Amino acid sequence: MTSSVLDEVRSIHLARFRRAAATIGCLLLALTGCNASSLGTTDLPTPVVPKKVASQASSLPHYRPGSWFAFDDGSRDEVIMAAGEHVIWENENRNWEMRYRNPALPRLRWSRGSAIVLAKPTSLWPLEAGQTVRFNVLRETHKKDGEVARRKQIWRCQVNEPASIQTDAGAFETYPIACERLSRSRSEKRLRTRTFHYAPAIGHYVQYSTTNRNGVTTSRKLIRYHLEGSADAQ
Repeated sequence: MTSSVLDEVRSIHLARFRRAAATIGCLLLALTGCNASSLGTTDLPTPVVPKKVASQASSLPHYRPGSWFAFDDGSRDEVIMAAGEHVIWENENRNWEMRYRNPALPRLRWSRGSAIVLAKPTSLWPLEAGQTVRFNVLRETHKKDGEVARRKQIWRCQVNEPASIQTDAGAFETYPIACERLSRSRSEKRLRTRTFHYAPAIGHYVQYSTTNRNGVTTSRKLIRYHLEGSADAQ
């Protein structure tokens, strides 16, 4: 897709986007019922979490168009549209992608591809240490030479014990969500790890890190943010 597609996406009437999101949601719901599986909770010590933070972690974030989050690696993500369980984001390079409101789940559509995520949009919520989920992703990428690459991925995510994170945007109580991409072999070797430190106070992650199969880790921390319709901004 070219940049003109982004302009077209941004001009879609909200009602039209709701219909599109509903269609995608119905498809995912039908597939999820047959293919997604939850591993339930494990017997971990009950963490001490402030009551306010625990209450905020009981529901998925509600993103509003105009909200944005800037990180120390120069990246910046802004909400362009939000309807139902879906959110369209635009980054600092004007590239767009559609995701669930659930920040732990992989993206659904982007400029050169799409994916079906066989997991419930509410997976892992309400957040609680020990919550786990395992799911498949059917991914399709369109290469520049016109070739289409299709791939099936296996993911497993777990909510870890709450942790305090200090960033340039402030101090936050967070729930670390660690997601592992596993190989499709019997050994299920870990291919990639993504960890989101989700802060219920602002409804987004304040630190994100990814480690590839070679053990190389990259990360980013929040430095500024703006929540549309709220006085809470840094």
